[in-house]
Amino acid sequence: MKELSDSTRNRLLREAQADPNALLTRPKFWKPPFWPHYLRLCDDVLFDDPVTGLALTRPAPELAATICKQHPTEVNAADLMIEAHSYLAGAFRRNDDLQTAADTFTHASNYTDRASPSALAQYLRRLAYFRIVTQDTECFPLIEEGLAIYKIGNLVKRHGIGEMLLCRGLAYTAFGQHYRAFDDWAAALHHIDVKLDPKPWYCAIHSLALNALEHDTDRELLKVARDNLESAQRGLKSFLSTRLFAALKSRWAIALIDDQLGAERHAEFELLDVRRRLADLGLTIEVGWLSIDLARMFLRQGRREDLKALTQQTVEIFTKLEVEPKAQEALTLWHQADAVDDRLLQRVRKRFYAQAKAIPKGIAA
Repeated sequence: MKELSDSTRNRLLREAQADPNALLTRPKFWKPPFWPHYLRLCDDVLFDDPVTGLALTRPAPELAATICKQHPTEVNAADLMIEAHSYLAGAFRRNDDLQTAADTFTHASNYTDRASPSALAQYLRRLAYFRIVTQDTECFPLIEEGLAIYKIGNLVKRHGIGEMLLCRGLAYTAFGQHYRAFDDWAAALHHIDVKLDPKPWYCAIHSLALNALEHDTDRELLKVARDNLESAQRGLKSFLSTRLFAALKSRWAIALIDDQLGAERHAEFELLDVRRRLADLGLTIEVGWLSIDLARMFLRQGRREDLKALTQQTVEIFTKLEVEPKAQEALTLWHQADAVDDRLLQRVRKRFYAQAKAIPKGIAA
C-alpha cells in the first residue's frame, strides 16, 4: 500500500487539529480505498503526537459506519468497525486515558464474532498491548490466540506472526522474562515484511538492541546489536521522516552500547545532544531518563564535578518544562542527596520509569 502524499497528509492533519469531525463531512473520504490509508495515518501520527493522533482517530467509528452504509457490498462491516474501535482504543491508551480505552475495546468486542480472522488477530494484538500497559497477564493468552489464527490453513501470514512475536516480547519484558523477549524479537525479524510496513521491523531491532544492552555483557553480542540498530536507523529513511523520536531513541541506544564498548567520549557527545533535542520536544520523562544514564556514566568514571554540573543542568531543563509531579519528585530525590551512588540513581530511574506508565513510544500497537 502506497503512503498518502505529503500534501494530503498535511491537509488531513490540519483539518483534524481544527475539527476532529472534518473527515465526516467530506464524501471523498467515504470510499473503501481511503480506509487503510486513514488507519496508517492515525498510527503514524499517534507515534509522534498522541494528542493530534487522538483528534485524528476519534471519528474512526463514525467514519467506518459511513463507509459501510455507502458501500455495503464492498466491505466487511465487522472488520471496519472492529478496526475503528481498536485504533481509537489505542489512541486513548497512548494518551493515558486507560478507562476510556478499556470501554472502547469493549465496543470493539461486539464485532469479533463476525470479523475476518485477520481483523480478529489484529484486534487481539492491540488488546494485548493494552493488557501489557495495565500489567495484566491476560495479554499472553490473547497473543497465543492471535498467533494460532495466523497459522491456520491458508491464512499463514509471516508479517502478522512477526507482529505478534514483537508484542509477546514486550509482554515478556513487562513481566521480567527478558531472555524470552530477546528470542521473540530475534524471531520477529525473520517474519516481518519490511516493504509491507517497516515500523514493526524497526521496533523489533530497537527492542532487541536495548534488551542486549541491559541484560547481556557479551561484547560480541553488543556489537551485533549495535549493527542491527544502525541498520534500523538507516531504515527510518524508508518511511516517515517525521519519526524524530524514534531516530533519537536509536542514537541514545547506540551511544549506550558505544559506552559499554569503550568509546566513552563519543557516547557522551551523542547522549548530550540527544538530551538537548528531547528537551526541545518537551519529552520530560525521556530527558530525566537519559540524564540518569549520563549520571551513571560520570559516576563510573569518577567524574564527581561533572556529575554535580549534570544535576544542575537537569534541574534547569526541568524548570523550563511542564514537569509531571512524580518526575519532579524523582529529580528532587537526586538533587538533594548528600551522596550520589549507583543505587540512588537506579531508584530515581525507576521513578521515571513508573511515571512513563505505558510501553515506550515507538513500540506500540
